[in-house]
Amino acid sequence: KNDADSMRIELASNLGNRPNPGNIQGYDDETKVVVLQSLFQGSPERGAAIAADLLKRGSTPSKRVKEAAISLLGQHQSKSSTDLLKEVIRSETDPQLRKSAIFWIGQTSDESVLDLLKDLATTSTENEVNKAAVFAISQHRSTRAGALLSELARSATSRRVREEAIFWLGQRGGDTV
Repeated sequence: KNDADSMRIELASNLGNRPNPGNIQGYDDETKVVVLQSLFQGSPERGAAIAADLLKRGSTPSKRVKEAAISLLGQHQSKSSTDLLKEVIRSETDPQLRKSAIFWIGQTSDESVLDLLKDLATTSTENEVNKAAVFAISQHRSTRAGALLSELARSATSRRVREEAIFWLGQRGGDTV
């Protein structure tokens, strides 16, 4: 039944009938994810608005649905998506969801995210957040990201952050030192 529901939603979306996320309360998580994916394909702005509702503090969707919302926001790469990912990084209490948002924000071409990532790498007390932030910086393809990795390798107060930065500088290649 769940597979049939998912296929019905996918087909409806492909035919131009946008699914209504308000009508999916009784569906399983996978079906909800399909609806969200369909929304992003048909109307990225509407998909981002629904994702924002799903990711609000105190919202009740499952971790799987929230993870999908973060991933879709990261793939969408708009100013509003980047802003929503920044909010998730700042306010989300689940470390896995925060790490996912950090990963996706590192995939953007927006250089303004580098300041947030540097702050996370140098001030967070969570080792996994530090590591994710350094990785996200390494994935950013701007010259500023390379310079930031060099700076972290030289002067970060945490040995772990320096080691991560050195590792990712080596993986990055090029002439950034």
